[in-house]
Amino acid sequence: MSLQTVLTRREALAKMVGVIVTASLLPYSNITYAERAQIAASPIEYAQFLQISRKITAFDDLDVTLSARYFSALREHFPQLNPQLNALFILSQQTTDAEAFNRKAIEQGQSELIQAIVTAWYTGTVDPSNAEHGQLIAYKEALMYRTVQDALIVPTWCNFGPLWWTGLPPGVTRQPAIPATDLPALFAEKDKEPA
Repeated sequence: MSLQTVLTRREALAKMVGVIVTASLLPYSNITYAERAQIAASPIEYAQFLQISRKITAFDDLDVTLSARYFSALREHFPQLNPQLNALFILSQQTTDAEAFNRKAIEQGQSELIQAIVTAWYTGTVDPSNAEHGQLIAYKEALMYRTVQDALIVPTWCNFGPLWWTGLPPGVTRQPAIPATDLPALFAEKDKEPA
């Protein structure tokens, strides 16, 4: 008696989609192991989430890393996310633009989830109304700043936009020979030298 494993077409398709989605995320090093594991566990739902996000925001170039983080965070807040995403995905295929999709989603009783997805992408937060369980996923990359990027920088106390201090300051072309953290030691050595 031989032991054979029968794999249905649906199971084979789901496993292939899981492998493809997981392999496509390998270049994105910012995605944590836990986020990759969640995506690998629900590859079809993640792909649906990304397509729904693209349809409702009307942006085709959404960041895959942020999408994985929003997907993971929304799964914590919506225990029934997978069946709801399936229903939303079917609705998204029946509509041509974001407005029609939003209208259909509200008619089908999916307004809470569709609002949570839009809020996440535009504000960079998941469940911002709850101080204890709200999560900040993105700041500079939030879509609310894309609409005004030609005229305004992302609000920050930094002179030249968020994270400008990670590069060289304006007008400086190379790193200094003595790191700033070593200056006190350098001055201490000069004080010890006899005059």
